[in-house]
Amino acid sequence: MKLSIESGTVVCSLEDKNKDFLYACYPIFNNGYKNGKLFLREGLIESMYWQLKKAVANAEAYGVEITEAVRERFKDLKDQYEAENMKRLAEEARERKERHWLDLKENGCGNCKLCQRLWDGEDDYVCLAGEKPITLDIANRPKYDYIHRVYLLFNYVPLPTESCPYNTDKGRVKECENSDC
Repeated sequence: MKLSIESGTVVCSLEDKNKDFLYACYPIFNNGYKNGKLFLREGLIESMYWQLKKAVANAEAYGVEITEAVRERFKDLKDQYEAENMKRLAEEARERKERHWLDLKENGCGNCKLCQRLWDGEDDYVCLAGEKPITLDIANRPKYDYIHRVYLLFNYVPLPTESCPYNTDKGRVKECENSDC
C-alpha cells in the first residue's frame, strides 16, 4: 500500500493490502474507489489537516509507504491550519475584550479588580489602573436581587473612565474624529 497524490487529492493504492491500516482509516477514505485506489475525502482546511494527520500517523504505525508529496501537502495544511487558528484565537480575544468593556460600561466596574471603594465619610470609588488613583463617577443602575426577590431601585455603581485599561473604544474614537462621521 502507498499514500500518494493524484490530481490534487491524496489517494491510497490497494496493492499489498494492509488490513490494520484500512480498518483504522476506513472513515477517512470514503470519498470514492476508482481504479483500485481509495480517495481521501476533501473538505475545509481544518478537517483536511486532521484527516491527513490521522492517515499519516496510521500509515507510519502500520508500515504503509508515504510519498514525499503527501508529507509536503501535510506540512502545507498544517501551516495553513495554524495560521487560521491563530487568527481565530486573536479574533476571539478581541471580541472577549469588547464584551468585557461593554459590560463595564453597562453595569459599572464594581467587580473590576482595579476598582476599590474608599470609606472617607462618603462612598467613593477609585480606579487603581494608572499611576495615581482616579475617582470614578457613580451612577444609578437598578437591578433585581434574586436572593431576596426584590427589585432594587437605587443601586449605585462606579462607571469606568476613558482612561480605563479595558477601554476598547480608544482607537475608534480617534479615527472617528479625523473623518466626517
